Amino acid sequence: MKTQEHERRTVFISYSHQDKNWLERLRIHLRPLEREYEIEIWDDTKIGPGSTWQDEIKTALDNAKVAVLLISADFLGSDFIATNELPPLLNAAEQDGATILPVIISPSRYVKTRSLSQFQSVNDPSKPLLSLSKAEQETVLVKVTECIETLLTPQSSTRTERANSTEQVGEQQKLEPLAKGKYLTKFRPDTAEHEQLHEDKKRPQRPKLRVTFVVCGSLLILVGILFSISLFRQRINNSPNHGNGHTPRYFRQKEANTGVIIFVHGILGDSISTWTNSKTNSYWPRLLTEDTAFDGYDLYIFEYPSPAFSTSYSIDELADNIRAFLIQDKVFEHQEVIFLMHSMGGLITRAFLLKYREFIPKVRFLFFFATPTTGSELARIASVFSDNPQLQKLVTMTSDSYLADQQRAWFAAKIDIPSYCAYEKRLTYGHLVVEQQSASNLCNRELNPVDENHVDIVKPAGPRDVPYILFKNAFSANSPQPVTYNEDVASFYYNYEYDDPNGKGRRQWWRKDRDTWIERYPNGKQSAIHIIGRTTVDGDSGFLLQSVQSPEYHYFIPSKGSSIMRLRIRFKKEKWVELGEMEGIEYKALDPIRQFWIDYPYEPEPGKRVWSLINNSIWTEGYPSGKEARFKIIRRQSVEGNKGVVLVAHTEDSSGLQNTNEASFEIFIPDNGSQYMMVWFRHKQASTWGDWKKLGEMKSIR
Repeated sequence: MKTQEHERRTVFISYSHQDKNWLERLRIHLRPLEREYEIEIWDDTKIGPGSTWQDEIKTALDNAKVAVLLISADFLGSDFIATNELPPLLNAAEQDGATILPVIISPSRYVKTRSLSQFQSVNDPSKPLLSLSKAEQETVLVKVTECIETLLTPQSSTRTERANSTEQVGEQQKLEPLAKGKYLTKFRPDTAEHEQLHEDKKRPQRPKLRVTFVVCGSLLILVGILFSISLFRQRINNSPNHGNGHTPRYFRQKEANTGVIIFVHGILGDSISTWTNSKTNSYWPRLLTEDTAFDGYDLYIFEYPSPAFSTSYSIDELADNIRAFLIQDKVFEHQEVIFLMHSMGGLITRAFLLKYREFIPKVRFLFFFATPTTGSELARIASVFSDNPQLQKLVTMTSDSYLADQQRAWFAAKIDIPSYCAYEKRLTYGHLVVEQQSASNLCNRELNPVDENHVDIVKPAGPRDVPYILFKNAFSANSPQPVTYNEDVASFYYNYEYDDPNGKGRRQWWRKDRDTWIERYPNGKQSAIHIIGRTTVDGDSGFLLQSVQSPEYHYFIPSKGSSIMRLRIRFKKEKWVELGEMEGIEYKALDPIRQFWIDYPYEPEPGKRVWSLINNSIWTEGYPSGKEARFKIIRRQSVEGNKGVVLVAHTEDSSGLQNTNEASFEIFIPDNGSQYMMVWFRHKQASTWGDWKKLGEMKSIR
């Protein structure tokens, strides 16, 4: 026979004896309710000696208006609870409207236990009491008492009065009492949203009617988003931006470009629709091609499968996937790499950099747009209906979740790449998909709000749109400092004091090009003197020149900063003689070295080896036999006080380009005009680099 509501005045607490300390703490919080509402708080400690425990428990269950379940692995593992306590409690909830209030004590299989996970827990299952601070634990227990108090409020109270006295249950939803009603809360597994059913006693009971507008609304949001994305994809795939199918590819690629910007879309996105504005049809990569600020940078669009409902790659698998494509397409052969990421694309990029840290030195900066670094509640809903493992990793972060592991690994790796973040301000179908705190986590540069929803935050209408401006500002702030080559003497004059057919007096010298100086005489005639290298005279470094008209004569022009700024001359390698003091000296930066040769002393193939710069990043070394080796510029550095570039062997095998961490041999080429115009080298043994050693003097520098 159905128990009348006024007869149910007991709060039944079901727990495992292994969690007795939590029972005692909860009872302290419930003591004021016992006094105020004259109710009984019952647990099995009330069973006295000699009592029939089955009868005691049955009586308590028959009178239970509220059942508090202290959920833990021990609770779920108890055969006694599963056999003797839970069945009558579940029946009371189904038939008489008794309320079940699970309180998650410690990690367990609660959300996978269908008979229990249908009921909304007071605290988030991903945040059990054991994982919380003392203050947070107490707050959860206070919420238990407030929920019970709401359920015990006399039914003569008005709906408004009851609603005003109700606090939030768990961290998701308020219990709103209705006049003459009962409560039955229901929880869907792995879902942050809960369902509430209000059954009026005067109406026929419909136990199967469990789904409320809260979950229905969330489903409509999810369906709306998926449907809109699907329609937008179909429309945009026919646009001029579409290109040749949805595969990772270069949108712009030029041989002379030394940098690259990589676009990585988010979950359910693709390489086209993610970056295309539906109103203006502006495609973000195309906007960059129209902006001269980004000249010198290739554009690479990475795409991966991200279906709405079917299974696909996990985030970690996508990290391997992006590496394979970046190596195959030689993306990291650029000197600088920039990532522009939307939503989950940021998590994929972090996973990639954590797994393959040898690529980090080339990354100039990262820009994250609405990346759920600590998760998204909407992902919890979506993961219930989708087999896509990407969604399951995006649920709100807990201490033992994938996102927490990635966060800890990022901090442990001490990755200090400039990281910018932007977060959405508008709702997407009634939901803020990624909260500000989630979008800003792990960023170490400016945090930027964008007045767009989660989908449109990466669809700038044009170059004056906020997302575009934010990225361009970050690009400018992290622009590499222009390489300043050594300044050296560009022109001067001296007074010639000897009798000469071309006359005494001022003789003007200036550097015509990288190979030639010009001398102008007082009578207006001039002659050319070729630069044949650099040398040192009396401790000063400078240009060594040879007269075109009289090759037996050599000249020496000291470099900027020399102790004696005097022009010198010698005949057939005799002693140097001063011609005169250099006056009116002007300086300018030396041109970068393009070619030279060294006398290589080692096997194999000792002899003359010619080095040539074939583009902005590749040097070739030509052997006497005609063979050729290639070297890649990886950074600038100083060796023995000389600035220059460091090179590593450039290979194209199955493992891709060698990088800084993998190289065991480095070459150093100094800038033009350095004190020591020598090629240097060093080896790495085990994990330690040896000292720099001279390989050979650079000759015929051009």
